[in-house]
Amino acid sequence: MITALLWWVWLAAGLFVFGCAWRALKYMRAPDHVRWDLYPVAHEPNKHGGSYLEKKDWWTKPREKSHWGEASFMLEEIFFLKGVRENHRKLWWGSLPFHWGLYLLVVTSFGLLVAGVGFSPPWFVSLIALLGAIGGVLTAVGALILLVLRYREARLRPYTTPLDRLNLALLVVLGALCAAVAIVPGGMAQAATATGQLL
Repeated sequence: MITALLWWVWLAAGLFVFGCAWRALKYMRAPDHVRWDLYPVAHEPNKHGGSYLEKKDWWTKPREKSHWGEASFMLEEIFFLKGVRENHRKLWWGSLPFHWGLYLLVVTSFGLLVAGVGFSPPWFVSLIALLGAIGGVLTAVGALILLVLRYREARLRPYTTPLDRLNLALLVVLGALCAAVAIVPGGMAQAATATGQLL
């Protein structure tokens, strides 16, 4: 059983690497796109969103950059999905828990790797079990909300393919399975042991 699982994991990893390389090659062969400034430019200090090119004699002045503005813009978009909240509030109610759940499941996966290589005190296994349970529930609930919205929302229906629905349905099931493994007593310890055997 473990041998079959090991082969499956290595096959999946190999297909992932092949797919990424194929996509990168496809991007490298694509023609260059026109460079357009998108406003507001996060690293420029202008609050109205204008570019430094709009200033008089811009070539004679030192160029100002705000790395904090760029970082805060990215963090707000990554962790709070600001663009989705402002442009499609209904979609945001499903997207936010879905993404936060995925983030927690990624942290749980790294925790399982750490536990699999030998660092597995009871408090650590309990912590990754808690993160896995919360992440699984958030992922499943968020994916379910997104799946329902894609069926019911007329604005989203034209952009939704059967594969989108299948992916969201699978993420509902996988999120629920992750939560179940994390909630079952000893489930996360067994998952850490299986991870160690796969390594």
